[in-house]
Amino acid sequence: MKIKKVTANTMPEAMVLIKKELGPHAVILHSKTVQKGGFMGLFRKKQLEVVAAIDGEQHASLNRNNLPEKKDVVPKPLTMTRPEEKIKAQPWKEDLDELKNLVKELNRQTRRPLSDNVYIPSEIEKVVNRLTEQELDSLLIDEITNVLIISYKENKLTEKEAQVVAKKYLLEKLASIPFGEQITNSMYTTLIGPTGAGKTTTLAKLAAKAVLQERKKIAFLTTDTYRIAAIEQLKTYAQLLSVPVEVIYKEKDRLEVVDKLQQKDQIFIDTAGRNYREGRYLKELLPLLPELGQVNAYVTFSATGKQRDWEAMLANFTQIPEFSFIFTKLDETEIYGSIYNLVLKYDRGVSYITNGQDVPDDIQPATKEHLIDLILG
Repeated sequence: MKIKKVTANTMPEAMVLIKKELGPHAVILHSKTVQKGGFMGLFRKKQLEVVAAIDGEQHASLNRNNLPEKKDVVPKPLTMTRPEEKIKAQPWKEDLDELKNLVKELNRQTRRPLSDNVYIPSEIEKVVNRLTEQELDSLLIDEITNVLIISYKENKLTEKEAQVVAKKYLLEKLASIPFGEQITNSMYTTLIGPTGAGKTTTLAKLAAKAVLQERKKIAFLTTDTYRIAAIEQLKTYAQLLSVPVEVIYKEKDRLEVVDKLQQKDQIFIDTAGRNYREGRYLKELLPLLPELGQVNAYVTFSATGKQRDWEAMLANFTQIPEFSFIFTKLDETEIYGSIYNLVLKYDRGVSYITNGQDVPDDIQPATKEHLIDLILG
């Protein structure tokens, strides 16, 4: 038996190295994420350490196929080894036999190639393929694959059981991140996000909930003076709920309007959708809002967006001390892994999700379980 340990940035890279060293029939025995490099414990890079093996006969056959044509050689005289010396020289033989039997057992199972002809059990592969299709982070998929392979060795998982193991792992990763409605004492609620995210409609859904279910006295404010239609849309919602709406054009207007509405239980602030990848737009917005420490701020993205664009905008949101996410239009996509990636990377939870245009119905508090169920299918 030939055993090889390789280190790479991702599982596909590791598989290329394994295939090169051991051939296409190698079997993964173990993988884990490790920290490499750095200076004095800093700037260390995450890498994947993978242990693979191949049966000795297969490996020898592979090597023979790659050897040049044999030449006649004079055989060397054989030396005899007494049995007790042979046993003494191979104290690891029992461990190797046990490992060999394990590899044979894994080979016996029906398998399909995950990538580059390195095989994993088909029950696990189906779950891993689903996570890949959902655009979950590749390193996270590697971690889950490792957990599933270990569990499979112990319990011979079915596909359904593999999903349960994956869900448990994904939930544990989010253990410290709050989801759902956040109870605060702030009277201000605002949504910030790019054009087309559905902020105005989502704000109206939250406002309708406050009026119809919680019986609060509310008002609307808007800083979106760039689109006349946005103001008219908010006024329509205000009329339906029989609540006032005020427009803030400049910073001095904010002080007058906020003072005018002090008797309200809740004030919902609509903001303009801008290209927040450019930091200047956030700088223009912040003076129009109350002190951010007093505001329930929700960064609002459409679930149909791209993770790279979300991260480019979030790089400019460092001036917002506390916020959680709202993801809209979940009914318009089938890919949810990017939402999980964003939550995990920025350590910010999801408060609400929306899945339609109806006010106030198509909004619900987000839960970790629901997000992971969407990912696993």
